[in-house]
Amino acid sequence: MQLILFLHEELHFSGELILHLYEYCVSRGKKTTSYIQKVGLSWHEEGIDTVEKAEARSLQFDTCFNAVNRAFALNRAPGISERRFLDRWNSFGFTGELIEEACSRALLSTSRPDFKYADKILERWHENNVHTMSDVKKMDEAHIARSQKGQASEPRRNTGTNRFNAFPQRDYSGNDLSDLESAL
Repeated sequence: MQLILFLHEELHFSGELILHLYEYCVSRGKKTTSYIQKVGLSWHEEGIDTVEKAEARSLQFDTCFNAVNRAFALNRAPGISERRFLDRWNSFGFTGELIEEACSRALLSTSRPDFKYADKILERWHENNVHTMSDVKKMDEAHIARSQKGQASEPRRNTGTNRFNAFPQRDYSGNDLSDLESAL
């Protein structure tokens, strides 16, 4: 009863919104007052004050959440930091399909669910106005063309400084090699 009074008097939720909040939480298998309060506070912070806004937010979040869970095979609720990523991806306006593709690529590249890696992919797509899977394919093809063009012009030499390449490299001329061969 205290929670209902808090939601109504402190957060100014209507009776319909409080009922929807309870239905939303119970439908997800969460019946504790602490969870219901947490969701209510979250809705209040986001400016959700009508059932329509709550339904729209739930649908938007669920689409992103389901895409991430499918791609990363999490089968759990997102943590606080993970929820921030989901909110950010929703603000980009991506479909569940694009979010799932980015998460799948992150998983394939890192062999683990990596929200930061997926965020970088989605951020790059957002900067390049990618909105559909065909846009992703075009961007992939352009990337492949650029990398093939770079390889065709000049072969890449590893100039990194690791322990293998730390010693001075030898540069033998044809005569030096002949002299070494004849000495052998």
